[in-house]
Formats: sequence, C-alpha cells, structure tokens
Amino acid sequence: MKIMAKTIPSIPVVDNGSAKEVFVSEAVGLIHNLGNYHISFAGLIADHSNPEAPMARLVNLRLVMPMEAAHYLADELIGHERARHALAKAARGA
Repeated sequence: MKIMAKTIPSIPVVDNGSAKEVFVSEAVGLIHNLGNYHISFAGLIADHSNPEAPMARLVNLRLVMPMEAAHYLADELIGHERARHALAKAARGA
C-alpha cells in the first residue's frame, strides 16, 4: 500500500534570497520519529594537515521534515528524474 503525499495548498512561495545553501555529497542517515523524518547529509572533506590528505564524510546538514512533505519531495524527485531520462532518450533518438 502506497501512502500518498498530501496536496500542498496553493499558498504563494516567497523566495528568501538570504536562505543558506548547503552542498551535500550524500544522505548518510535517516530515522522516522513522531511523524517526522530526520535526515543527515554529509559532504566529503580532506584533512590537509596530513600529507596523505585522507578523506572523511562530514555531516553538514540535518533536515527534519513532516512525513507528508518527505513523501511529496520523493514523488517530485522521481518525477523529475523520469522526465530527465525521457528527454535524454528522445535526444538520442531512441
């Protein structure tokens, strides 16, 4: 049984130009607690104090979002990915 995300009401979006933007390489943790998803993201870093500069994954963002919002986000990501693949396939003439 698939749980469908609630429809987002048509409330206008106000773009906050000073909102922080964080680059992450991967999601490294996910838990569900009290109806919210807690997702930890990490970026790759190198320790340049060491001559070999070993790599590590540094957690640089923790996102907490309601289950409905997480489902909506997942559906949107999958939809965008399918559309991207369809465009690439059409461009190849396949």
